[in-house]
Amino acid sequence: MKKLILKVVIALLFYTTGNNLLYANDTISRNYSIGLKLHYGKILPHAKDLWRFGIYNPYGVQIDFGWFRDETKSWDQCNCYAKIGFSFIWFNFGYSEVLGNAYNPMFYYEPLLTYKRKLFLSLKVGMGPSFLDKPYHETDNPENEFFSASLSYILLLHLNIKYRISPQFEVNISGCYNHISNGGVKQPNRGINFPSFNVGFNYNFKQVILRDRSGSGRQNFKNEQIRYDVAFYGTAKSIRANGNYPQKNLPVYGIYGSASKRLSRMSAIIGGAEWVSDGYVKEKMMREDKDIDHYNASLIIGHELLIGKTIFSQNLCFYIYNPYESEDDLMYQRYSLRYQVTERFFTGFSLKAHRHVAHIFDVRFGVSF
Repeated sequence: MKKLILKVVIALLFYTTGNNLLYANDTISRNYSIGLKLHYGKILPHAKDLWRFGIYNPYGVQIDFGWFRDETKSWDQCNCYAKIGFSFIWFNFGYSEVLGNAYNPMFYYEPLLTYKRKLFLSLKVGMGPSFLDKPYHETDNPENEFFSASLSYILLLHLNIKYRISPQFEVNISGCYNHISNGGVKQPNRGINFPSFNVGFNYNFKQVILRDRSGSGRQNFKNEQIRYDVAFYGTAKSIRANGNYPQKNLPVYGIYGSASKRLSRMSAIIGGAEWVSDGYVKEKMMREDKDIDHYNASLIIGHELLIGKTIFSQNLCFYIYNPYESEDDLMYQRYSLRYQVTERFFTGFSLKAHRHVAHIFDVRFGVSF
């Protein structure tokens, strides 16, 4: 399953960057930039047995390389100016003996929320593999239940405040939310959540001049029709060896349908439902000799951040059928990042979490109407 996820990640990166290369013959070339940031954060313990980790403060260094263009075609992709690029972030979790370090190369997408003044805002969404040097080990490192796989993934969301002190130089402060997990592929996998604050700078190779295009493109959003989506998704979740039962990777797959109504240039509301077949639950109930159904169904409400062909959604989901989970798990969150490959077809990823605990990370393919 990891190989499939990595292949889809690579395909998305090449498709996204390749789509920008199609416009390389436009009259205005790319504006490249580099950046350096320093992070300082705090681990959020999400269970009583993890509270002892709340005293530790992750810190790190972030290097960015990105580009954007002042072009009508670039603007029309997201009705905004957006920077895309690659970052590398090194984190030390503040407890090296147990949690170690994370090395995170990633792709990011960063739309500018404002751009007409020296002081401006942007929102950065990033994702990539996370290489961890102190994963869980039952004898050598049993205290680390945050992650058990050396290769996991990182998701991040940064709200940036930038100030342009010269035509090419910007200073930056950011509020960040970072999550590292393997999505339940290998257990134990509590997942680690840590907000951070960063400060740094960006240097643009050319002077930044962004023309006002707010009157161009599709602006009559309220009259846009409702978008309907249907998608299939799947992943694998590992169950640990127990007695006579070996460790296994079990399939988890499902289908969902949703309807989305756009409210503004970059915002939409969404509602829908999903059905899931959970092979992990099926295997666990067999091992415990319990006759409990492994299917579940949920209703979905949420919000979509529209960044052109890329959509980042944050959903709150309510179980309407779920005989396995306890009464404490009546709902869950789902965070999804998708890319509209064509007008009809899309692909992407999703993280399902019960509060702060990552449940599964899946790959999905769907159709829009």
